[in-house]
Amino acid sequence: MNYLVRGEYTKKAFLRSLNCLGIKKLGMYLLHFPYLGSYLDCWHDMEELYKEGYVEATGVCNCHIHHLEAIRKESEIIPFVNQVECHPYLAQNDILLYCKENNIQMEAYSPFARNLPDMIYNTVLVKIAKNHRKTVQQIILRWNYQRGVIALPKASRIEHICDNINIFDFTLDSSEMSEIKTLNKGFRIRFNPDTVDYGAL
Repeated sequence: MNYLVRGEYTKKAFLRSLNCLGIKKLGMYLLHFPYLGSYLDCWHDMEELYKEGYVEATGVCNCHIHHLEAIRKESEIIPFVNQVECHPYLAQNDILLYCKENNIQMEAYSPFARNLPDMIYNTVLVKIAKNHRKTVQQIILRWNYQRGVIALPKASRIEHICDNINIFDFTLDSSEMSEIKTLNKGFRIRFNPDTVDYGAL
């Protein structure tokens, strides 16, 4: 579960949410955004929640390497998860490598870039999808899976949920993975934490 919390309010917000949910602990608690001047304080509060047994795992979202490094240098516990925007047009390869080296699981939100037509109908992805008799979305999910990334696709229809699960009966070969790698162009559909206008959030 994600909650937008800042500084000294982190623990209060968490306990209020726990009370509203009527439960005693959460499986995962994520810091939604690395707000300047407050995200380290938030993380220290989240460390306390973990140590006190309120959560089984803590993580962050939208963190670049320098955010993760700041947390690592100033904390006893590093994030279990870093959830970032990730799709073939924004592969986040540097962050993925850092996460693997530091035992942080990378998660991909918006793995289909909100079904951006330019990407969903990209000739490379369409060709690979036809080769495997799969949808482009399934190719993207398989690409993430083979990179060691957990993808979090949105789906509200049963058939889409089934499609999202049905990615384990085929494998992308090295040439196909390389082709998808060429699509990375640093294109974002969401906010970059280093350049965002915080007033817009």
